[in-house]
Amino acid sequence: MWLHYALSLCRAQVLKVCICNVGILLMRGNSPLISHFLRRVELTGVILWEHAIDFSGCPRLEDLNLRSSRIYGRKISSQSLRRLSITECTLNWDTGSRMGISAPCLVSFQLADFSGSAPLIEGMPSLVTAFIRLRGGYLDTCTHVHFRDCDECLAYDDHSGSNDCVLLQGLSGATSLELTTIDSDVFILRKDLKQCPTFSMLKTLLLNEWCVSAGFGALVYFLQHTSVLEKLILQLQLDELQIWNSMTETYEICNPTVQFLVLKQLKVVEIRCHKEDEVVRRIVKILSTFGVSSDQIDVQVIQHTNFSPRFSFEQK
Repeated sequence: MWLHYALSLCRAQVLKVCICNVGILLMRGNSPLISHFLRRVELTGVILWEHAIDFSGCPRLEDLNLRSSRIYGRKISSQSLRRLSITECTLNWDTGSRMGISAPCLVSFQLADFSGSAPLIEGMPSLVTAFIRLRGGYLDTCTHVHFRDCDECLAYDDHSGSNDCVLLQGLSGATSLELTTIDSDVFILRKDLKQCPTFSMLKTLLLNEWCVSAGFGALVYFLQHTSVLEKLILQLQLDELQIWNSMTETYEICNPTVQFLVLKQLKVVEIRCHKEDEVVRRIVKILSTFGVSSDQIDVQVIQHTNFSPRFSFEQK
């Protein structure tokens, strides 16, 4: 009743719903949110089910912020949305299906600290900035303890027979990308990289230590598939065990001539770490095979125990 009053009678352009402590089911019944005036929606602590995540009935909606909510359904969809933020939400937890995100006009996208299955991101050709942060508590994990990156696990299984790239293909058109993990394995990211997405528009890239685990494979991949990259930032916070697990020299299989041409736009590399250790030296060696000189690499030794989270996403 309150939503009907705000949208239909008041013709609200901004809708904010914040439920503390106890989640409430928003939009009961089978009707989606409908408004020809609504431009911005902020929902915190609510439960959204199927029809409630269809925003096609709001043709002027440009900003959607979902926080600390439980979201269930087939697809978050909007043809007008330009900025989308999903933080600390539960996505299709234990439903046996993967949620999709269809928002082709997005210019800014943030997905951070969710639980459940990673969403299948459809093409975003207008995307400029994206911030992705994965942490423990989501369902896309390898079930074989000794083979954390095996091909047998169906990380993409949504019972539709699809084996598409889940996150990275939809982000491949971004010009600025921050892709980090916290207390989480990177199974879904490595599976995505095997689908060979190419980041042809990417100019600024920030990665953390997940990209150097398992033999620096992910780092090498991004260096090979970001032809116009201008700035690379690496945030490293590794314990001794992780360092030794990163020693496989997979970068030696690279063709130096090809990589030098690919990275001709790269001007600046920032490596933020706690000390200049063997991992940093290996990274510098890898970069040199791609034509990056030591003058272009800035190693910043940071004494704090934790890096502060960096959000490039802004809603206006």
